[in-house]
Amino acid sequence: MRKLAAVAAALVLGMTAVSAQNERSIHAIAFDASFWNHSWMDVGKGNGSSGCDWSAFATDLAYHHLKVRENRFSSFTDVEIGYSRFSLDAIERDGESYSIQEVYGLDSRIDINDLNGVNTRYMFGLGYAPVVTDLLTLAVHGTFGLNAAYAGNTEQLGGEFEIDQLLAGFWATAGVNVDAAFKFTGNFGVFAGINIYTNLIGFGYYQLKYPTYESYSKKWREETKRRFNLVSPGSFNIDLRLGVAFTY
Repeated sequence: MRKLAAVAAALVLGMTAVSAQNERSIHAIAFDASFWNHSWMDVGKGNGSSGCDWSAFATDLAYHHLKVRENRFSSFTDVEIGYSRFSLDAIERDGESYSIQEVYGLDSRIDINDLNGVNTRYMFGLGYAPVVTDLLTLAVHGTFGLNAAYAGNTEQLGGEFEIDQLLAGFWATAGVNVDAAFKFTGNFGVFAGINIYTNLIGFGYYQLKYPTYESYSKKWREETKRRFNLVSPGSFNIDLRLGVAFTY
């Protein structure tokens, strides 16, 4: 019985070793360019509008780990951090779209739409690698991601008057991904990828501070508008990724 147990253990260890040798692990450092679209629904009362539409561009530094097993089952994890720029395209009110200047009575010549800041992202995926050769690994996955962003902007109006904006958001995404790693020499090569995905749900906060003149008191005061939002499901987003890869 002991001999049989020893033989079984040896077989298990041997199969594990062979499987580990046939697994492919690819570590990539890449730059990611992302193009996002968001529709936000207002939460709460008294703001007189139903939501707002955002577009954004982000460029991140990413660490991407792709793993392909002997049976071609593949998975990846991806962690990113970088710069993002948000633009408020329109505010929805009573079924109509308006600019932020129209909604809050600001001078139309004031360009306050771009908010600059940082974002961080985590994504993972499960799928299949149809191509696994000495030089090329190609894998397709279904993906799920978590995203967070913070951005702001201050527009100087002259003198002591300013317009301040602040945005914060946290949202989830789901979609598809294609990863490709080309090995040039030894373990070194290049990595490329594309993500196409949609928003699931999330939370957003937008704050606007601007000066307003009270005719009855003949004084300027600071007005603050706050919007608490839900990120609506849907909208099309895409990432383009390129970097270096180390294949083992």
